[in-house]
Amino acid sequence: MKIIQILIFWLSLCAGIYPTDLWAEIEIENVEYKIKAGYLFNFTKFITWPSDNSPSFNICIQGSDPFGELLNPIEQMTALGRPIRLLRGSKISADEHCHIIFRHTATNSALTKGSLLVNDIPPEESSKMSAEANRMIGFINRQGKIKLQINTNNLQQAGLKVSAKLLEVAELVGDNEHE
Repeated sequence: MKIIQILIFWLSLCAGIYPTDLWAEIEIENVEYKIKAGYLFNFTKFITWPSDNSPSFNICIQGSDPFGELLNPIEQMTALGRPIRLLRGSKISADEHCHIIFRHTATNSALTKGSLLVNDIPPEESSKMSAEANRMIGFINRQGKIKLQINTNNLQQAGLKVSAKLLEVAELVGDNEHE
């Protein structure tokens, strides 16, 4: 990513233009995904997973990976007394349990027991996260701030428990939004 930024900068400089809008957009996106990476790690402190025999706590990035290298330092940490492992795209094998699954784009898929499904929510859907999408936690960018939408019904169906502290900072959606 940095090589591309440098290349764009030098090409623009040679052409006599300076793409300040492009730099601002790249920097904003980096900040956004640094915040989301922090949330992914902190979910390990506020969600309770059913016990399993996995030697590591696996965070899986399915589909396109908007984090790039921003998420890599998380592998130096532990969750639930186990080392954190990042699995991306084709490196996710069917026999490995994903404790957290992040999908950059929302897809309707079956809930998986013991897995937390986290999605980015596109701006056109940000007013209400659909319960049918089986999302448990959705990231929403509202006016430059990252907000959370949580569907506790979907979390419960997957056998996960969420801390009241996390619920305090989130917007509840789905059947539970009036609780």
